[in-house]
Amino acid sequence: MVVVGNKLYVANSGGYRVPNYDNTVSVIDLNTFTEIKKITVGINLHRMAIDARGNIYVSSRGDYYDIHSKVYVINSHNDMVTDVLNFPASEFCLSGDSLFYYSTEYSKYTGQNTISYGIYDTRKKRVVTTNFITDGTEKSIEVPYGLAVNPDTKEIFVTDAKNYVTPGTLYCFTPEGKKKWSVTCLFALGACSDDDDEAGLVGAPECSLNSDTGEYKVKIGHEVTLQVTAENAINPVYAWKRAGKIVSEQETYQFKGDQLGEFF
Repeated sequence: MVVVGNKLYVANSGGYRVPNYDNTVSVIDLNTFTEIKKITVGINLHRMAIDARGNIYVSSRGDYYDIHSKVYVINSHNDMVTDVLNFPASEFCLSGDSLFYYSTEYSKYTGQNTISYGIYDTRKKRVVTTNFITDGTEKSIEVPYGLAVNPDTKEIFVTDAKNYVTPGTLYCFTPEGKKKWSVTCLFALGACSDDDDEAGLVGAPECSLNSDTGEYKVKIGHEVTLQVTAENAINPVYAWKRAGKIVSEQETYQFKGDQLGEFF
């Protein structure tokens, strides 16, 4: 969603009625909270962002078969689609005139993701680079899952969801696309905005467990407390998972050894 003046633009995916995806953006009057129009765009819409000139960028995920992901541009002054950008995008983030994006385009034919990274110049209307990671680190990223650009330092942040079960990794890159640091932790990046006004943090985010090895042993019938401490993080979000399911969203998790075995 994006807001322009008194209008709210909402991307409709229709993902729950596959294969009959929606292909519209709803325009909501914020004075009356009523839908005043629908703009026909592309199928299975997802992310949205707006540049300084009032152009709204909307990603389409396609149908995962023959219709590929694209990015559409809507002029918010007349609510018309003005451009179709032929590059895939799962997530994007505006920093000045630069639209940073990555894609994990899934194919149901192959069962695989095609991963790409790029920057689109919204003023000159051209792709500047097809890979903003310049030192080869992208080969270590399994599934990119979050993207942000620091509005002050222009550092680029990318999160890796890995297999969605094990802890992911947050990467920090210089503006030139070279890896500065990375941290594997239990929380991930959410979003980016040039309007964010949070106080700066000193150093990379870090987390530590109340176990030097990251392993815990407990006798059957007993409990052990698992605790994580986050540093250099604003409002960290916690999620303890067991067998792929979230079992706690607190800083600590009380694990009961009710059966013999190893648990992750």
